[in-house]
Amino acid sequence: MNQNLKDLFFDLCLHAEKHDWCCNLFCSTCGHTAFRYGLWELTKKKSPKHKNWLTNERWPAKAISHYKNEIDVINIKDHLQKSKSLHNIIKNCNIQNVLENISSPKNMAMLGIGLFYTEVFENEYKTISISWKSQFFDYFSKKPGGLDFGVDSLLYGEKCISWKDLELLKIFIS
Repeated sequence: MNQNLKDLFFDLCLHAEKHDWCCNLFCSTCGHTAFRYGLWELTKKKSPKHKNWLTNERWPAKAISHYKNEIDVINIKDHLQKSKSLHNIIKNCNIQNVLENISSPKNMAMLGIGLFYTEVFENEYKTISISWKSQFFDYFSKKPGGLDFGVDSLLYGEKCISWKDLELLKIFIS
């Protein structure tokens, strides 16, 4: 697959919105299963744009069946959190594309899921934070009124950006 890493997560987000996937990080009904399997497929160098993509429905029975020998619904979180390729895909996400083309607040929920599954590597390498903080800074700088102090301090701080921080940013996108 010769697809740009900047497009992979965005393509997943578009696909998820089109198919009305759950993007609630702590959903007690489905646990955002389709989105998790979509992330897993990204780590397998697949894209929603390709015919070999399996996660199409809201409940991804085809993907679950296909990957049952590799992974199951219960331990997929552990596998995703140990995936360096997922970390690279999330790191290279074009934030502006997601914010401008995916409806709010689902756009921030999807970004939050990406951050949630990459926390382990991100706490060590901080590469997503470097990339995303810069992109968020550029995005908010162009908005009328510029940067709010809360956003400004979050984007200039030393700590890693996390899914929890997106709650604050979500307020300024609306």
